[in-house]
Amino acid sequence: MELTKTNTSVKNKKKPCRQFQKSGACTYGESCKFAHYRRTSPQYQEQARDDETSLHRAEGGATDPMSEFFSRYPGFRYRRDAPFWAEFRRMSKHYKWNNYQRREHVEDFKTAMTKQFNNTFGTDEESLDAWQELCRTIGIGVPNTLKEARLRVQRTHVNLVDLVESPTTGQKAKIFPTVEALRKYTIDEKKIFPRDEAYAGGLLKTLLRQIFPIPKKTPAKQPNRKRVDSGVDLGTSFVLEGAMQGV
Repeated sequence: MELTKTNTSVKNKKKPCRQFQKSGACTYGESCKFAHYRRTSPQYQEQARDDETSLHRAEGGATDPMSEFFSRYPGFRYRRDAPFWAEFRRMSKHYKWNNYQRREHVEDFKTAMTKQFNNTFGTDEESLDAWQELCRTIGIGVPNTLKEARLRVQRTHVNLVDLVESPTTGQKAKIFPTVEALRKYTIDEKKIFPRDEAYAGGLLKTLLRQIFPIPKKTPAKQPNRKRVDSGVDLGTSFVLEGAMQGV
């Protein structure tokens, strides 16, 4: 009987909130799904002893899609509480990849980021739990109905990379006043979320469509060959495409 009680306790034990550990406060407050341990508590001391191991999951098995991706590179020390793109760029420098080598690895990285979103929020666009988790992570309250939860998310402008990183970094995704402000941030910070990823579930596809709906086709004007050859039009197209992929 005692053994069963112990096993149940271990199974139900919450993971510690890294943001609370670092600063003594958490932006999610009581709604945080992680445990808030004071620095003087036995639980904090126990976690501190485990931090060295948790920084890098190459040995012993990964716990989520992003950790699994970085575990393929045992020579790199992955920090699970750091932003995903920052870690990928740091790894690129670590291995001294050229542009061609970097492109070979970035596709797998984008797939892992998509799977991380699915793992965190789910894939069903009709799931109330999924939309509530989005609301909770963004910090805009948690409605009791699917319609209201979906409406709140639709009215909120956040970068999806920041959003999917939030549970691991402990940092709340910044809310922007307009789509234009979000687009500028996305391009400036190069926080691009894959738009056409095969592993994207219905929920993620819905969010991408809501933020950047597919424009209606209009009759195209005959391009000025001189301008096209100069690369001006192509450059503009690249910037717009990057912006559409970023959220």
